[in-house]
Amino acid sequence: MMRFAHELAQNNVVVVYFSVMLPEQVLANSDEIGFFDSVRFLCLTCAPGVLRTRLALRDGDAVATNCIDVWVDFNSTLVAAASKLPTATVLDAGRPTDQVAHDVRQWVNTQLHRHRALGTGSTT
Repeated sequence: MMRFAHELAQNNVVVVYFSVMLPEQVLANSDEIGFFDSVRFLCLTCAPGVLRTRLALRDGDAVATNCIDVWVDFNSTLVAAASKLPTATVLDAGRPTDQVAHDVRQWVNTQLHRHRALGTGSTT
């Protein structure tokens, strides 16, 4: 996906890549990361109780109790990883989705303006 993002960026297209990964998992792709001038992370997290409640309310077998524990552990690991990375921003996603969506759009727009102001090349 990063190679594809790079190809898009070469055509003067800004790329925002959404995934469920820890920053170090993305940064481990050093060959592909080298295509970009910078990589910034927006980490959506919420309090463990909020996350447990939201996951428990979902339909389907995929949200068994052990699965909820895995996601709560991932959430904690993400917060810890983001706190060590200066290019990461943590956003509280425990609020209503329209507020979170607004903040995500605002963060993306801020990154775009910063990118354009610096006159740098491709970014992800």
